[in-house]
Amino acid sequence: MALVEALSNSARPVFLFGSTPPREDTSIEKAKESCAKFAARSAVLATDGFIVYDIQDEGSRESSERPFPFRKTMDPSLYASFFPAVSGKDCVVYK
Repeated sequence: MALVEALSNSARPVFLFGSTPPREDTSIEKAKESCAKFAARSAVLATDGFIVYDIQDEGSRESSERPFPFRKTMDPSLYASFFPAVSGKDCVVYK
């Protein structure tokens, strides 16, 4: 069952395994390697697919100081595009 169909079917739960993209300066090769390792670790789980979180700096929304500096990440859509090839499962980006 495709992930879109699974998400549209309220008769059963959908199980997604989530990740954040690597840092902005990560090479494509290293990002693909990281994705493959992540997908391999999740192979034993009963997942329907993956979710990549689009992490954003919300400094303009929050007046308090961050406990650690914000670090930009690779384009989440690009990172999400690596998952089907290494896992055979679809991936969505959550913003």
